[in-house]
Amino acid sequence: AVHDEKSAAARWGMKGSTLPAKKALALSRRMGSDRLHSTISLLAKADLDLRGGSAIEAEVLMEILVARLARLSR
Repeated sequence: AVHDEKSAAARWGMKGSTLPAKKALALSRRMGSDRLHSTISLLAKADLDLRGGSAIEAEVLMEILVARLARLSR
């Protein structure tokens, strides 16, 4: 289980500063598990689409992704 930035940094294999892990933990706590899951799902789908899973142009896929992520931030 990850409870603080030191354990998160160790889990993710980070060396040196734990600041990125601290920021990631704070953001994930503010978002909550449902929105965090939705965000990761959107990123994964966009990744697959950009790698040939969709015939839509990359620029359009990125615009769609940004719009969907923006909707989640409300």
